[in-house]
Amino acid sequence: MGNRLSLVISTDHLDKVCSAFTITNAAAASGIEVSILFTCWGINVIKRKGARPRGEGFLAGVMNIFSTRGPDRLPVSRFNFLGLGSWMMRRRMKAKGIQSIPEMMADAADLGVHYIACDNPMAIMGLRREDLIDEVEAVVGATSYVQEASEADITLFV
Repeated sequence: MGNRLSLVISTDHLDKVCSAFTITNAAAASGIEVSILFTCWGINVIKRKGARPRGEGFLAGVMNIFSTRGPDRLPVSRFNFLGLGSWMMRRRMKAKGIQSIPEMMADAADLGVHYIACDNPMAIMGLRREDLIDEVEAVVGATSYVQEASEADITLFV
């Protein structure tokens, strides 16, 4: 079995992020060192509650309106129906004893999972380091992440 897992989360869809953290926590609980790069819309998963991006101009303002506001507000990838789909999925998860995304993220942090943010989507969204949760260890560019991923035994993209 490999000793290191590198995972990329590029989405903020509840169902996909749930799958990513299920794999992450299983790997970390099995003794595998895990690092996650949050990029593209995946940056929304690690936004601090109440973070208000400060992008300049009209387009940045529009992007802020449509951006997810953290891990407890993620939409589903299909049949979201203005939030009804994600509400139903969170309700079903709770009924079946499946942890919420914030709970999975807390477990991952407790298991020593490394959170890394990609700098390009942060710049596009007008986010700063202080807009991200404390568990984020670094904000890096693609070159730094490729170096980190090249040392992993397993690499996954969600």
